[in-house]
Amino acid sequence: MPPGGPSEGTERARHATLRQAVSRLRDAADVTGIAGLAWTAPRWLIRREFLVTVKDLSGPLPRIPPSPDVAWRRLTNAELPGLLASSPTLSPAEVGRRQGEGQECWVGWVGETAAHWRWETDGEAYLPYLRRFVRPLKGDLWVADVYTHPSHRRRGLYTAATVMAMHRARAQGRTRLIGLIAGWNRPALRVAELRLQRAVVGSVGYWALGAWRPAIVTGSVRLDDGGRVFVPPRAGAPPTPWPA
Repeated sequence: MPPGGPSEGTERARHATLRQAVSRLRDAADVTGIAGLAWTAPRWLIRREFLVTVKDLSGPLPRIPPSPDVAWRRLTNAELPGLLASSPTLSPAEVGRRQGEGQECWVGWVGETAAHWRWETDGEAYLPYLRRFVRPLKGDLWVADVYTHPSHRRRGLYTAATVMAMHRARAQGRTRLIGLIAGWNRPALRVAELRLQRAVVGSVGYWALGAWRPAIVTGSVRLDDGGRVFVPPRAGAPPTPWPA
């Protein structure tokens, strides 16, 4: 079989999947600790659930925190090798797939290191970790994926990037910022609710029971007839005051 044929491509895909799994495991251990991971991992292997958060952009937004040593900008083709070198969960093929869907990548650079990156979309997009497409409604901006380099964690980069995304989305006429947080990631949930004022409106995911993977959908989150995830209008909006 010639080099680069199906066998070689399959082997590369297996190695990429293994690298991503190891990276995700390290991330979980970094957040929960080894003891927490021993409790979290078995449950996560069976029940993959993500909390859906919504930020209504019509009200006051948090101030953008300072990050003076970080250069924030949209990814360019010239910077792609630097992004891949800093990102164990990305591959050239995956980046190409996301760009082909119209997703946009914003990166916070510290020197030549991609210290933080995020993929955002206002169009239909496939999320591999969810095994589903998301379907933004008019005015929605979805955060499809987020990663902070281990050497730059606990410096507020996630918070700064998310607040910048809120301001950028509102300036473009969007009305909601929607994101997903792994159910076990309590620190990220605290940041989302307390610092970023995002409301949890439900959850989505699946049961990993061999070949059978029934959906998990709770709260205001919905699946359309094609199985795509969307959040109905008004979910996450401020409560309507009672008439005087």
